[in-house]
Amino acid sequence: MMLDEAEAKEMMQRAGLEPISPFPGVDRPWLCTHIVCGGQTSPTYTNIKRGQGGCSPCGDRVLSTLFRMPEDKARDLMRKQGLEPLEAYVNSNTPWRCRHTCGKEVRPRLSTASRGLGICRYCNSAFPFDGPAEVYMVADFNALKVGIASPKGSRITQHTSLGWRLKWRVGVPTGDDAYSLEQSVISWWRETLAAGPAYSKKDMPQWGSTETVSWDATSPTETLDYVLQLAGSLNVEFSATPSEDIHLRPALPATNRRTGRSRRGRVTSADLTLF
Repeated sequence: MMLDEAEAKEMMQRAGLEPISPFPGVDRPWLCTHIVCGGQTSPTYTNIKRGQGGCSPCGDRVLSTLFRMPEDKARDLMRKQGLEPLEAYVNSNTPWRCRHTCGKEVRPRLSTASRGLGICRYCNSAFPFDGPAEVYMVADFNALKVGIASPKGSRITQHTSLGWRLKWRVGVPTGDDAYSLEQSVISWWRETLAAGPAYSKKDMPQWGSTETVSWDATSPTETLDYVLQLAGSLNVEFSATPSEDIHLRPALPATNRRTGRSRRGRVTSADLTLF
């Protein structure tokens, strides 16, 4: 027996759902608008009749609120790690703006900070977030790669030992400045140029694939110009050092094999850098 569409639509509306496609049948997804949030969802008539919720994102938010840790307990956990929250608690996986005992403002997640991890990048990282750092670009035949490093670190050398060629480096006052510039470059590649990574994680086991882009999308010179213009607009002091072959595309791809620095290996503070 076929259910009357008008009757089915009326029941969906009582559940807060407005159908926007013809009735497909009782057990097939029915495209609707959730009246509460305005989002589109595709529950079945049968599931709604059984009392199930029609909008998964809204249901997830309800469950998140229901099982969320009380804020006073969450604050106590952060304070035990030397962190004073500066804003309201959202949930354990949302970055939480805090001030560490060192005086720096940080944004750790409760889920990691409560286990003693990711508390303060200024105190617990060898990368100089509050000291001199640099943004750099290396390239091989297939890709350009942006990164950040400590001037005393060995990250660039690790890349060049695999066949990457250094195209430019830009010194800035702090690692915070370098990180902001690097992330802005990646956002510019992905959003403005609509260019995805040139390499996958499998292609680059030594890490850094998400910071690559194809030569077809941009060039070392164009990206360097973007970095310098952005640094100037942010009043960030910089010193740029382009290589003599900045315009040349390397003849070969990098080997991208694993280096001595692995996920399980131990490194010294002088060698530890972000990239």
